[in-house]
Amino acid sequence: MVYYIRAKSYYKYAEGLYKELLQYSEKGEKFQKKAQEIFQIALKSIWALSQITSVSRSPDFEEIWQEVKKSLDPEEIKKIENAKKIVFSSQAKEEEIIEALRETFEVIRNILSPIL
Repeated sequence: MVYYIRAKSYYKYAEGLYKELLQYSEKGEKFQKKAQEIFQIALKSIWALSQITSVSRSPDFEEIWQEVKKSLDPEEIKKIENAKKIVFSSQAKEEEIIEALRETFEVIRNILSPIL
């Protein structure tokens, strides 16, 4: 049951950061780095469900990404992959990044709804 608490904590933390993201608006690289951080923490909420015991080190993004993809259905993977491309694209506009994160939270909220 500890993994449920971790999953919920990561989700709530990422959601809080997302609400504060507009403070970084018009700051270019800082905005994008914060958006990438939010995306990774949000994905950690799904990753945490697969970690029954506590891990000895924090996983890198690729480990999180691979584990999350195992947990999603094909339609959800498509949405999250699209969001990932936008959030990590240096060409993306702030509005696109915000929308990509919103869609990411929507997918994650649906997955975590039993424990939220």
